[in-house]
Amino acid sequence: MTDTLLHGGRIFTADPDRPWADSVLIVDGTIAAVGDGPERLAGLDGVDADGVRVVDLEGAFVLPGFVDAHTHLVEMGASRARCRWSTPPISPRSSGGWRPRPPRSSGG
Repeated sequence: MTDTLLHGGRIFTADPDRPWADSVLIVDGTIAAVGDGPERLAGLDGVDADGVRVVDLEGAFVLPGFVDAHTHLVEMGASRARCRWSTPPISPRSSGGWRPRPPRSSGG
């Protein structure tokens, strides 16, 4: 995995003492350092500056997070049961004469 240095953006740190930074260094897929000034972060011990991919954020916002890709099957089923699956009625005031398409057949 390539080490990556993101810099030049607004990076939210979630640290109450220092909520914002402009650079973040990612080593082996993990946030290794956050701070101001990409040169300082790239010079950290154990970081090969020649092998770091550098990304200029051009002022973009970064919100570090994690992905939790699981679901609770009972709750998922219950939420689907609450969905309205019928076609909405067409109002005589609708513009452009739009009509819903009939459902596609699932047969092949």
